[in-house]
Amino acid sequence: MLLLTSSEMKTWLNCQRGWWLSHYLCMRRKHEMSSLPSVGNHVHAGLEAYYCGDVGRPSDLVAKRANSMLTEFPELSTQISKDAELSTIMLDGYIDWVAETGADSDLEFVAAEQTVEVEVGPFHLRGKIDSRFRQKSDGALIMLEHKTCG
Repeated sequence: MLLLTSSEMKTWLNCQRGWWLSHYLCMRRKHEMSSLPSVGNHVHAGLEAYYCGDVGRPSDLVAKRANSMLTEFPELSTQISKDAELSTIMLDGYIDWVAETGADSDLEFVAAEQTVEVEVGPFHLRGKIDSRFRQKSDGALIMLEHKTCG
């Protein structure tokens, strides 16, 4: 059975040769430049830590991660600082909005970053759920997907 992820399917749609080289042949560049976490990665990590109860505010985790990256990659300090600042603005805005509106007051946190698989014909499709909640009022399970965009 063939296992597919969303990122693998995107690679295929963008460039079949790229898919063949990277996913089928598992080839990688010999000297690949380290890549920094994107704003989306920071936001997801911050929200996961927040809902798991590991931090008071999700932006606290972003600051900790940024400080660690600044030590490891001082030559990328401009990009690291820029991404951390945007992530902090987005996360603080989200937390303030949730506090003002009570948007998650009826929700009880269940889990974060759960991998799910579904069999569709000869394929296994794999994805991740950002966070799962149970609605207190009726017990319904809710899945939240947090999205960022440029």
